[in-house]
Amino acid sequence: MSIVCKFGGTSLANAENIMKVKEIVKSNIERKFVVVSAPGKRSKDDIKITDCLIECYNLSKKGECYANTLGIIKERFNGLKTELNVKIDLDKDFEKLEEAIAKHEDYDYIVSRGEYFSARIISKFFGFKFVDASSVIVFGEDGKVDLDVTQDLVNEHMTEDYVVVPGFYGIDKTGAIKVFSRGGSDLSGAILANALKCEIYENWTDVDGFLASDPKLIDNPPVIKTLTYHELRELSYMGATVLHPSCTGFLKD
Repeated sequence: MSIVCKFGGTSLANAENIMKVKEIVKSNIERKFVVVSAPGKRSKDDIKITDCLIECYNLSKKGECYANTLGIIKERFNGLKTELNVKIDLDKDFEKLEEAIAKHEDYDYIVSRGEYFSARIISKFFGFKFVDASSVIVFGEDGKVDLDVTQDLVNEHMTEDYVVVPGFYGIDKTGAIKVFSRGGSDLSGAILANALKCEIYENWTDVDGFLASDPKLIDNPPVIKTLTYHELRELSYMGATVLHPSCTGFLKD
């Protein structure tokens, strides 16, 4: 049995958390496929990497200086490399990102780079193979994931190795990067679990599961231990942000 496990931005916000994620993954040899988000907030006053990328795009589009925000992004990833002692050269990827921001033409490519850089570093740290989401997840002309093409690509690239894949994006039929809505790394994990015919999809986050109320508002709300797929979808659509609502269809299948 193989497991797809997805880790969210809070779980990957700093080197200490990433070390904990490695322990989790390595504790079960069936956790062969790891889907990662972009680094989230390290503290209440911090900023998510994806929000930094969006800000860079918006500043560039308005003709304003984005150098400081881009510097924050580079510093964050270079800091992770140093703290995790990962030897990987991201300079060319940073240059490509900066060129894209300067042209402010490819929003999806720009905002997807948080997951891309995250997966590059984490795959190296884990000793796993890096598989770009653009190699396995393909969107059709209707804007939905083409499950048949995706299935074939997953079979080609992800059947034998231990793999890290960036969440949140894939490519369309023209080869352009296309992102899901925010929180879409959940979708990436569910789609890959479906394509890989995994029995278990683990969605790791910073809370214990679906809770009876918002833990930011209510102290120690009880965990809902069992849900049907219908209930799972309803709660997600009603605002339980622990899981992307569109995941449930792929998981039920």
